[in-house]
Amino acid sequence: MKLYVASAGTGKTHTLVEELLALVKGGVPLRRIAAVTFTRKAAEELRARARKRVEALAREEPGFGGAVREVHGAVFGTIHGFMAEALRHAAPFLSLDPDFAVVDELLAEALFLEEARSLLYLLGEDPGLEAFLRRLYQGRTLAEAFRPLEGAEGLVRLFGKALDRYRRRAQEVLGPGDLEALALRLLRHPQALARVVARFPHVLVDEYQDTSPLQGRFFGALEEAGARVVAVGDPKQSIYLFRNARLEVFREALERAEEVLVLDETRRHARRVAAFLNRFVALFPEEERVEVRPFREAEGRVEVHWVEGGRGLRKGGGLRPTSSPAASSP
Repeated sequence: MKLYVASAGTGKTHTLVEELLALVKGGVPLRRIAAVTFTRKAAEELRARARKRVEALAREEPGFGGAVREVHGAVFGTIHGFMAEALRHAAPFLSLDPDFAVVDELLAEALFLEEARSLLYLLGEDPGLEAFLRRLYQGRTLAEAFRPLEGAEGLVRLFGKALDRYRRRAQEVLGPGDLEALALRLLRHPQALARVVARFPHVLVDEYQDTSPLQGRFFGALEEAGARVVAVGDPKQSIYLFRNARLEVFREALERAEEVLVLDETRRHARRVAAFLNRFVALFPEEERVEVRPFREAEGRVEVHWVEGGRGLRKGGGLRPTSSPAASSP
């Protein structure tokens, strides 16, 4: 793996686009490259920026005109979107219908809860167990299987039954968690895995600090099977804990990466903002610490505000400021 450790404003997306352009210049067709990020909006922005760079390249060197036509059909998507592409490509090896539909996590969870409630009713179990089954469902992407603590074996078995009912009901409709579970099946099938790597020998991943353990395992297996993975991430900007992202995945990638590069030139921040950011960065482990070098001439200003509150952010609750000093960074 080639891993870029970045900081805010240092051009993570720009770096991925330049990596893609270097592959195109080297003769790699765009259809052999998968560019992955975390939201559909970010994926389309990545596609748009790649299209501009490829179009500029084609104007300079007409031999790359074919790459411009490939941009619209190339794979720019989310992690789950890429997993869906991989599963469709290897569907015959997994006895999977390649025409499956992908639904969002909220709908998938609603379908699971319907099956869980039905099962609890049929077995005469306490309806209050639904909350525990829901927590297990939401955490299933943290590991391939649960290892219950003593006394929780029955609950895990109950969850397994509810999950089986859900999967039978939703065979042709897959949520994000289902895609990850099937992607793990793909990794255990050498022929299927080889087929995916042959289709996508180059994988570019943005915001790698927000990958979950199973997602990290997926990219690691692709790499071991021969794919070249280039990832960009900033551990300080990890925000997807609620979706089971774990910073340990980024740290493990940092340890095994064949090449680690640092992005530290910022054209976004004024000098005092950059200085404030560097003081904050000093609190992080050395291997994750990236101090930025500002290229803007503006001095800028930093204001720090803090608030306290106990009633949440609902209407009428609000947070009350206890102080709002303005402090220019040193």
